[in-house]
Amino acid sequence: MKVTVFDGTAEEFLKVRTVLTVDENTEQSTPHNGSHALPEAAINVLNSISATNPAARRLAQEFLAGNFAFAHDIEVRLSKPQRQGGPRIRLHRVGSNVGAYAILNPRRQRILLRLDASDVPQGVTHGGIRKVQPTDPYQVRVLLTTEAAKEEALKLARTAYDKA
Repeated sequence: MKVTVFDGTAEEFLKVRTVLTVDENTEQSTPHNGSHALPEAAINVLNSISATNPAARRLAQEFLAGNFAFAHDIEVRLSKPQRQGGPRIRLHRVGSNVGAYAILNPRRQRILLRLDASDVPQGVTHGGIRKVQPTDPYQVRVLLTTEAAKEEALKLARTAYDKA
């Protein structure tokens, strides 16, 4: 049995309740409603890792909440589960014609950001440039393993969101 605690009004709850159940064979989409509550589809993915790695779940949840704190036009989509790591949580800017600005793999504690290597400011210590083709839009990766990495990931996610 899974229990999710929601802190908000009944009206906010009804807005958040327009959520999806995670179906392993389809991609899902949940528009964010402007509150700081996480969509249930994302919570379901995070709950699947909470028993095995509670620290990873907390950092992933705080990263997602941080994104919703700086933007209210975010759409959450879950990718189909991969062989390793389960479904990924994809964050899209509503109305943007590009793909997700951030892709979170909570099991592997990895965030891919839709940034070019040149978008990474000097002094970044947790964000790394991926060795991918120059045309790959996701050239930056952050391993979400510490509070400092989470804070840096949020700054880079904001840059990626602004570019999306």
